[in-house]
Amino acid sequence: MVPLARGGGVQVEPPRPQLRVGAAVRLLDADHLGQMATVRALPAAPRRVASGARLLAVEVTPEDGPPLWLPRTCVEVLA
Repeated sequence: MVPLARGGGVQVEPPRPQLRVGAAVRLLDADHLGQMATVRALPAAPRRVASGARLLAVEVTPEDGPPLWLPRTCVEVLA
């Protein structure tokens, strides 16, 4: 991401979309890399994911499959 320059040399970054229910995301995990999905749930408590680890996760619904849970770091918010 390239910061935007404003007068006086101050750099301002454009706003980033927030991770929220209903947000469009791109999946970044190895099994679903590049697929588009919609956020279905965003619990505040850690959850056990497929790897067995307990971490902050997000439930997403891929365009062509059933809902699944992924670590929050495995999604890129698009809108």
